[in-house]
Amino acid sequence: MENTEKKIEQQRVDDVVNKLSDKIDDTQTEYDRAHDETKRVQQSYSTNTSVNYFEVDDRIETSAELQQQRGLVSRLTENESILKDQLDTYRQLQKSPYFGRIDITEDGETTPEKLYIGTASFQDKDGEFLIYDWRAPISSIYYNGTLGEVTYEAPMGSQKVTLNKKRQFQINDGEIKNMFDTNETVGDELLQNALGEQNDEYMQNIVATIQREQNDIIRDTRSDLLVVQGVAGSGKTSAILQRIAFLLYHSRDTLEADQIILFSPNRLFSHYISEVLPSLGERNMRQVTFAEFIENRLKGINVQSLFERYEVDDTTSDTDLNIRREKEAGEYMNAITTYCDDLTADTIAFSNINFNGEVFFSKDEIKQVFNQFPTALKTADKFTKTKNALIKILKRRIDKETQADWVNEEIDEMTDERYHNILAGKRLNDFKMKVLKDSTSQSKSLLIDFSQYMTRFSITILLIHTFNTIAL
Repeated sequence: MENTEKKIEQQRVDDVVNKLSDKIDDTQTEYDRAHDETKRVQQSYSTNTSVNYFEVDDRIETSAELQQQRGLVSRLTENESILKDQLDTYRQLQKSPYFGRIDITEDGETTPEKLYIGTASFQDKDGEFLIYDWRAPISSIYYNGTLGEVTYEAPMGSQKVTLNKKRQFQINDGEIKNMFDTNETVGDELLQNALGEQNDEYMQNIVATIQREQNDIIRDTRSDLLVVQGVAGSGKTSAILQRIAFLLYHSRDTLEADQIILFSPNRLFSHYISEVLPSLGERNMRQVTFAEFIENRLKGINVQSLFERYEVDDTTSDTDLNIRREKEAGEYMNAITTYCDDLTADTIAFSNINFNGEVFFSKDEIKQVFNQFPTALKTADKFTKTKNALIKILKRRIDKETQADWVNEEIDEMTDERYHNILAGKRLNDFKMKVLKDSTSQSKSLLIDFSQYMTRFSITILLIHTFNTIAL
């Protein structure tokens, strides 16, 4: 009986693998076509960036065309990336299509429905699910349910079904190595085999061996803040990584991997867990150490690493250690917050913002802008509004600044290479030839206007950069 069951299951595996092979071939063809199309459009885009910027109408028309092509390239690149991810998923499924099966009977039905659970969903050409994603609502029965009446959460609310059978598989390269029926979340035999196959270099996904307690952590969507505690080796990290994969699936319309950050103790650990999400068909989230995160957010500030800190602790005096502990205490942070909230314009030391050796915004002018906002606003919000107000003033001054003598000197001294960088492939001689061919005053005027236009653009960038650097 057991051999007969295994033979039937193997036939199904073979059928699914064959359909996956067909799907891989079709997707590969689509991917190759998309790749060629992306390459063609990118080449066309690259060619069209060298255009005539001399005429105002040409500039406007060309800018619109380039924006349109840029959007087309972006869409094609995204489509190519999606197809590549699908290919990777199908190839992984081809080796091990699924790891579980549940037979359920819905209310009012008499014939059980067989559902096979894997790392990703797969449908045949008729739209029938051959494999259900382990993160699908109905798949939770496999992890939480025991034989008999069970309830699972679906988008339309709680659903009741009868679980008639739970079967577990170990499939390698399309061949069933082991299978058995169980009433547990994961049978001991399957768990031992999975643990025995762990790779020392990379952590493996645990979707086939998730325990009930881990599943509660993974599928929790009600808690805003979730703290997971456990002894070393209890599966905390594995559960968290599967939880990230679940949330990316559950909230795929509002959540992307780029919006998630994982703080890692070190880069070696980041490397160790780097293959878990890709093995589940998801992109990796950002992984940084806390020191790297702080160093990146606080540019220009020297962030002491733990190693450096331990190194200097031996030579640090007791007084300095006590001062450091005081600064690290929560009360110190609360005191700083209170101080900042109570700041007024009279207690803030504003500084002049200089440009080209002259005062562009005086400290009194900045203070006046700061004071015009309601005192009830938080200090941080007032700083933001002050910066935005000064930027508006800055933009109004730019046109006036372009008439200054130093601007004309910049134009006269502008090198051919700088023109080339600004004009995306056009060189200064290109415009000189235009003027030589048509030496009318109108052509000369256009050249001067264009030079001032490009210089004004450069000044805008320079002024805003200078302002932001000082203001922040």
